[in-house]
Amino acid sequence: MTALSRFRTGSSSGLIPHEEIREMAYWKFGEISLQGDDARQTGESSVELQPACEEAYAQGLAAGRDAAELALREEVQRLKLEHQRQAAESLKALLQSARQGVCDVQASLADEVLTLVCGLSRQILRCELSEVSVATMMPIVVDALGMLNEDAELAVIRLHPDDLHRLQAHLPAALDGRPLAWTADLAVATGGCLVESAGAHIDASVPRRWERAVAALGLSIPWQEAGPDAA
Repeated sequence: MTALSRFRTGSSSGLIPHEEIREMAYWKFGEISLQGDDARQTGESSVELQPACEEAYAQGLAAGRDAAELALREEVQRLKLEHQRQAAESLKALLQSARQGVCDVQASLADEVLTLVCGLSRQILRCELSEVSVATMMPIVVDALGMLNEDAELAVIRLHPDDLHRLQAHLPAALDGRPLAWTADLAVATGGCLVESAGAHIDASVPRRWERAVAALGLSIPWQEAGPDAA
């Protein structure tokens, strides 16, 4: 039995004694590699996964595009709302400024109109005061006497000499039981009077009455105009 036949029949020891070896040959094993199989399996796997990868890529791209479009719409809406808010604030400020401007213009026009009316009234009064009559003078005297104490003491009424000369024949010697004394005074302007009684002094002159009248309108316009044409 040769050593090979004993190996094939299955010896219990599994070793071949050297005396049974008749010849031998050198046998060099080549490299054992699974690279071919792995490459083949990898290629097969890549081919199988390609559709799934493409589908996942398409889904990711679509999801990214949707997210970007949503973010863009939200940003555009935010910018639009911010622009509308700023425009509303600007319009509100513009309206407030316009309203204030209108009020200022109205106030300015009102002052100008009042000043103009007062100026015209002053000219008209000056023309009327050039012809003083009892009808125009007596209401002034009565108002001035009304500011005095209610007693029967003598009241001295000072008039401009021209007024006194024109009205003297028509002026009463007493009024409501109070004796009156009429006297001329160059310091009193035409159309006015000064009333004195028991130490009291009532200025019913035209400039003084004019100042009180325009002060009630919130103005300060003197009776005498500044300039060469002042009366």
